[in-house]
Amino acid sequence: MQQEGIVQFYIRSKGYGYIRVDATHEEFHFRERHVLSEIEDGDKVCFEIGEDMDGFFAKNIQKVQILSEDNS
Repeated sequence: MQQEGIVQFYIRSKGYGYIRVDATHEEFHFRERHVLSEIEDGDKVCFEIGEDMDGFFAKNIQKVQILSEDNS
């Protein structure tokens, strides 16, 4: 199931970060290999939740495209 959240921080040099879910304020860690589009701190993203031996994590992470209200 798709979730939406905000990238709390993303440390590219170390290859990981955290996302906070909008609705529940839960936080999920992620690894760089699960990022499908360019993201940075503060971006709104959609993602899926995976599970491994260490618990739950964010995967298939993509930046949410914000539509402009400017129709010119």
